[in-house]
Amino acid sequence: MTDDPPLAAPETIPTPDDIALVAFTSGPNGYPKGVAISHRILARAVRVHAFGRSERDVFLAASPLATIPMEQEVLTPLALGGTVHLTPGQGPLPADAVADYVRRNGITATILDPGLASQFLDIADGECRFLLVPMERNHGIFSVLTQVCSSYGCVETCGPVTLFEIDMPYDSVPLGRPLPGSRLHVLDEELRPVAEGETGEICISGQLASGYLNNPALTARRFVPNPLARDSDDAVLFRTGDLARVGPGGVVEYIGRTDRLVRVGGRRIEPGEIEVAMLETSPLDRAVGAGISGDGGATRLHAWYTAGSPVSPDAIVQALADAVPDYMVPAVLTQVSAFPRMANGRIDMQALLAHDEQGE
Repeated sequence: MTDDPPLAAPETIPTPDDIALVAFTSGPNGYPKGVAISHRILARAVRVHAFGRSERDVFLAASPLATIPMEQEVLTPLALGGTVHLTPGQGPLPADAVADYVRRNGITATILDPGLASQFLDIADGECRFLLVPMERNHGIFSVLTQVCSSYGCVETCGPVTLFEIDMPYDSVPLGRPLPGSRLHVLDEELRPVAEGETGEICISGQLASGYLNNPALTARRFVPNPLARDSDDAVLFRTGDLARVGPGGVVEYIGRTDRLVRVGGRRIEPGEIEVAMLETSPLDRAVGAGISGDGGATRLHAWYTAGSPVSPDAIVQALADAVPDYMVPAVLTQVSAFPRMANGRIDMQALLAHDEQGE
């Protein structure tokens, strides 16, 4: 802030297809990429993400304001005329603190990642009218006292493009129905719809970002012409890199990633970004990260590293604290003398996992 007089308003007026915001998300090689979202798509997302909520609801925004959930947790509630509470303090709140805040402030609607949502329902079921859980392999999340819904989407789709009301405990929650203005496709490598029982890549059309900021090559690879287009609004197809299986009756089940991106706590994370941060903040020779599915299907971040001398995991965690968000700090860190290699020279991830299981 300065004491300078305010600048004059710009002479040009943005059009619906001009960029409203750029949201940064993990990219290849461990460096973020900017997703450019237009006014038209942002306005559409704000409209379709009401999810039955209204001006009578009191919302708790539990995600960092610098991430795309801000649209669902702040912009949509404000557009509805509702009241929004911002999460107090720094970093994510534990479940008991969320429950206490909900009770004291009359919160009726919020969005929590699957692990936190499950803990919250254990101690405060019925305290909140509506709970939205970002889609990943959700296990056993269900309530008869709280309306619990699951959604699927990403930064490139400006948040959710599907919604599913969880009406019973599921081993794997279906993706649900596409929201107005979006279409969800499960396609093979030739961008043809897969048959029932087959696995393919999730591709989205309709509610899409304009592309990646200053990266036309990546934009061309991920935002492709839609061979299934029905109209001009459906002309572009975004290849998410997520895998899904089409079940009986067209029910779509999320399977996992086609590349190294992993979902942890509802957020997509590129392990390479964590590896870069580890090497930049600690005296390490090499680092490798991965998302590992544990008990109950929840994904945890693991990282292995080599160094010329012993480096404690606690020291790495402390060094990472100022470099990356809390959710990107590995839950398990293991120093190894050398990385096991396969015949082609690539790191043998199965051998690394076995190393952790044996406690060596």
